[in-house]
Amino acid sequence: METGEEVPYSSAVIVERFEEPEPQPQKGRRPNGKSPVTRISAAIYCEREGQKAILIGKGGSKLREIGTGARRAIEAMLGTRVYLELHVLVRERWRDSRVFVESLDWRRQLEEIAEREQKGGR
Repeated sequence: METGEEVPYSSAVIVERFEEPEPQPQKGRRPNGKSPVTRISAAIYCEREGQKAILIGKGGSKLREIGTGARRAIEAMLGTRVYLELHVLVRERWRDSRVFVESLDWRRQLEEIAEREQKGGR
């Protein structure tokens, strides 16, 4: 939404980490007065260096806009504060890679995150 038609179909997002806060016995704020924080790390893939430059913007301004909009939408959905870490990576011709395109399925991403967490002893 932030780039309009500048990077229409050549970008994709993969959630690399999704950490929900520990459940609290009482609803709402924690003893320190702040609401819980969900931590998310995601990679934005594009096909060319020029697209990467568009996504990052001058001094990172466009990436901040993208991150702020996404963070606000996620906070509204989850009801927690969100720490969102974004990275922009170039992967040429990613749309031609069946394996990569299949990895974009959000259900598959969530399953892979859950598997990693189980292996990590969480």
